[in-house]
Amino acid sequence: MQAINRSRQPALVLGDEHLRFLNLKAPLPIADIDDFRMSLLHGVRLEFVLAEQAALPELTQRRLLHAQARLDRKRRVLSLQLARLCRDGKVLKAPELAELVLQYLNAGMARRALAERAQR
Repeated sequence: MQAINRSRQPALVLGDEHLRFLNLKAPLPIADIDDFRMSLLHGVRLEFVLAEQAALPELTQRRLLHAQARLDRKRRVLSLQLARLCRDGKVLKAPELAELVLQYLNAGMARRALAERAQR
């Protein structure tokens, strides 16, 4: 999944084990996310609530004309504001986007739970 933006670089890439944001120094592990929220105001706003035990991600310097993740350190929320998103060149509507992100997050949590169970 890529964000449609003025940039050719995607603002957010969903992976099996982590999420990659354009302006984070390292990928964000799905295991570090406690909650996900999405709101529709002036585009799409994705918010990822970080777990208490998770280390806060490091942001890189902001670039002009690129969608950037923002970190609220006090609330432990990583947010991304976008005009719209696409997957394989197709623009996603809000319900499709929410379902896609939730599928990735749930799959990541299930993989983690299975790995922990296998270690016991």
